[in-house]
Amino acid sequence: MVRIFVENLGMRNSGLIKGMWFDLPVSFQTIAEKIGLNEQYEEYIITDYEAPFPIGEFDSIDKLNQMTEELDELPTYIEAYVKQLIEEYYGSFEELLNDWENIIFVEGVTNDKLYGQYIIDEGYFNVPSELEFYIDYESLGRDWRINGNILYVDDGMFIIVG
Repeated sequence: MVRIFVENLGMRNSGLIKGMWFDLPVSFQTIAEKIGLNEQYEEYIITDYEAPFPIGEFDSIDKLNQMTEELDELPTYIEAYVKQLIEEYYGSFEELLNDWENIIFVEGVTNDKLYGQYIIDEGYFNVPSELEFYIDYESLGRDWRINGNILYVDDGMFIIVG
């Protein structure tokens, strides 16, 4: 869910604060009616928000509505971690939207040791069962993480391909 707190900028500059929270998507007309935008007070400012992507004070309501709809179209495993993916690998929400199909989610792999086990279990290396005891799964997972684009989250791991 994306929410924004929008204020009437003209009233705010006059010392009056008229604003409210809106769940997106919402029409500009609804916002204008609720915060008193008119011919005298035409401008708004977004002074707070709850969203997994950054929102600027003067962002377009139409643009924010579109971004919210695009967020809702992402797979739930990506939608839940949009903020972390942007912070770690993508410069913006738009970059993430353009590349989300190159993101693989592996449930249950949350650290280097589990990643090392995953590498062996998925057959990236053919290891005879009598030698598995000697494998340092944590070091293997760490080395592959360092050389790849891996992000551990609470319930799994993202692999950013490419």
